[in-house]
Amino acid sequence: MSEDSIALQPVLAHAIDHLATQGDHYDVVVSLDITAPFKLASDIDTCIEKIETGATSANTVCEAEINPYYNMLRIGDDGWANPLFDEYFTLQRRQDAPIVYRENGIVQAATVEQLRAGNWPVTDRCALVVIPTRRSFMIDSPEDLIMVRALAGEFLESHYADS
Repeated sequence: MSEDSIALQPVLAHAIDHLATQGDHYDVVVSLDITAPFKLASDIDTCIEKIETGATSANTVCEAEINPYYNMLRIGDDGWANPLFDEYFTLQRRQDAPIVYRENGIVQAATVEQLRAGNWPVTDRCALVVIPTRRSFMIDSPEDLIMVRALAGEFLESHYADS
């Protein structure tokens, strides 16, 4: 289960099942992606609170930088470009498009029941915890690392200066 092609859900389910054989039982699983460096304890707390008040999962997101209703095209089977959504033809301005959110992987949480059912990270009652885009970077490339390094000092100073 340690290969690059393994999805997170079966790894987490395996860990929960293994812990259960040792007598440890949990109601909620929380994933904190190591490639998302700008997380706060309050992000984790808010996701857990969402589950405690009725959500079956909670994920941090930010408003999408590019709205797929207005800005996204795909190549159809005929080889020609088509909008991703039919609303593309009726929207007059991108500001009229529905607000969409981008998962940022900072915090993903779900009930163990939903995780075991294979519903990860989005479940039937998924709550979104919107955080600023400025904290929504993931380090997946050398360019991402450059951006994160450029913002790290500001993040540390603004969130941990009085610690």
